[in-house]
Amino acid sequence: QKLEDIAYLDVAGSLEEAQKQLQEMQDITEAIDREELGEALGEEEGPDQSRAMQQISEMIEQQEALMEDSFEQSLNSAQADQRTPGSGPINAGKEQETLRKQLEDVMKEIAESDNPIPEELGRADRAMKHATRELNRNRPDRAQIAQGRVIEELKNAAESIDKMHSGNGPSQI
Repeated sequence: QKLEDIAYLDVAGSLEEAQKQLQEMQDITEAIDREELGEALGEEEGPDQSRAMQQISEMIEQQEALMEDSFEQSLNSAQADQRTPGSGPINAGKEQETLRKQLEDVMKEIAESDNPIPEELGRADRAMKHATRELNRNRPDRAQIAQGRVIEELKNAAESIDKMHSGNGPSQI
């Protein structure tokens, strides 16, 4: 919801307020990431789970950086009123696709360790594909929304993995 509000402010021309709120949201999510993932990594887990949690944590950080880049690109496009292909960073779609492939690798590792793949990772994968399409179409404002969903799903996946292996969640299927 917060991302949609920020996107609305961006479209409405309140660029400074949108940027301020995005920075506040990023500060909050980074604090939550460190707290939740630190707790999760502190739990006794197998080496595969610790590695998966670390990889998810790194992907969250990378996705946040990509989302910030998309926001900057969106601001620059709005200020210059350039809605033509090629006016933004050329590699944004490629970077997003590279991150999606990393997620695919994590999902394979989880499956190979005979653990169930959290549904949230599948949803994150689909949101990454959507973000890649929007970035390739030079629509960073729309990509931002998908990138926000990716971050949310990755955090939820980390919580699911933690619950599964701490005994507080559903047993392994």
